[in-house]
Amino acid sequence: MAQSSEIDFRKAVEVGRPPNVVKLFPHSQALIVSGKVVDRAMLAKGKAMTIAANGRNHFIIRGALTAAQRANSAIIIEIAKSEGGASAYCAVNYWNIARQVDAVCNELGITIPVAIHADHYGIKSDEDIKAAKIEIPTLFEAGITSIAIDASHLPDDQNLLANIALNPSVPKWAALETEVGEIKGSQGLSTVEEALFLIQGLNAHGIFPDWIALNNGTTHGIEASDQGIQVELTAEIHGTSGNSSERLRAIASQTRTTKANVATALQMLSRRWLPMRISRDGRAAITRNSTCPLKQSFLVRPGRSGKECANGWRISSTPCWSMFLMPEIQRTWPLRLF
Repeated sequence: MAQSSEIDFRKAVEVGRPPNVVKLFPHSQALIVSGKVVDRAMLAKGKAMTIAANGRNHFIIRGALTAAQRANSAIIIEIAKSEGGASAYCAVNYWNIARQVDAVCNELGITIPVAIHADHYGIKSDEDIKAAKIEIPTLFEAGITSIAIDASHLPDDQNLLANIALNPSVPKWAALETEVGEIKGSQGLSTVEEALFLIQGLNAHGIFPDWIALNNGTTHGIEASDQGIQVELTAEIHGTSGNSSERLRAIASQTRTTKANVATALQMLSRRWLPMRISRDGRAAITRNSTCPLKQSFLVRPGRSGKECANGWRISSTPCWSMFLMPEIQRTWPLRLF
């Protein structure tokens, strides 16, 4: 890093990190920023958007940060409530994802800005709202710098009221995303009127989200149809895996979209270089592999569903979902995953 660039970077670390990150990692040289910073940077550059990489395992976090550094691009690392919430299935979760990102950034010398996003914080009932008022502040205490309040399963008026009720739980400096139209829901694509109802209602209460996620033809999983994302409806993208680069370029050039979520494609890539063997006690182990940057073995808990192995155990179709480091590695590895 050139001397002038190093000075600029150290200044950015000094003034650019939000207060929760400074408190958690006072001596860190990781440039973890609010999601607002990434959003504004994309808007300032113009016709640009960045990836929101779903970091449901540690390998994806390492790979996404390395790729972003190589591309000299800001990035968002995110995980959803269904994957990393209190009752979810991933080893990476809302409460340790910031710690993992910070450790990798310092280890690998990552200098690009990184936001940490709590995606799809789902609200489906009044009871969920009550619980969220207690839980959401703990996410920011753990280093989250951006959140998506997803009450899109509710009718439009209740969606609006849920967002208003939970807004005091979100720090003013943090990026805020709202959502209208459940992804791949049964009611069809979102309409301009639905989006305006939500945004204008929030604005009337002094709430100005940075992103709105729409049902614009996005999917969870690999896009298998020819329809894909509808560019004219797009404000923020949930689910780009399988969409063509041409469509994504059109979204970047024709809309003010600054964030594109990618999960399934990264998950599939992370599995390609993690061969598995099954031990007699039914545990799955990822074997030592020269292409694995860690060059270590990992254990994976047997899943309740997925491909049936020769010994009768059923292993999750995505084995790295519930991955944890073997005890002998924990003693030397600088980061514990749980």
